[in-house]
Amino acid sequence: MPMKRRVDKSRDTPRVTPRAVELFEQYLVARAQCSCKGGQRFECPACRRRLELDEQIGLECKTPIWQYPCIENPRATNPYERWHANYDWWEERPLAPRELWLALEEALEERQRKAAAEQVPEPSLPIN
Repeated sequence: MPMKRRVDKSRDTPRVTPRAVELFEQYLVARAQCSCKGGQRFECPACRRRLELDEQIGLECKTPIWQYPCIENPRATNPYERWHANYDWWEERPLAPRELWLALEEALEERQRKAAAEQVPEPSLPIN
């Protein structure tokens, strides 16, 4: 009798690894270093580095190959006017890249909190 294969759905969730968090931190630095002028996109070295890091993050988190970009800022606003043909496309984009951004952001904040907690020395009490 044939059996139906049941696939575990947890394999579809992105895996946030320490290496992915490091790459995400580098991504944020490259994003801040962008020197593209108005009308140009992805022309500067920082933007090219950002594209490379996006790909590496996708490989590290095992995102599906059709998910591009792998990460996307969830706070980005729709750049298109309501009458523009791409307005609906922007609004209906998949949520996965934005969810991965939030997961990486949360993991980065947690790592920074742990690092700060390790560096804070305990106050010494004076001995009387």
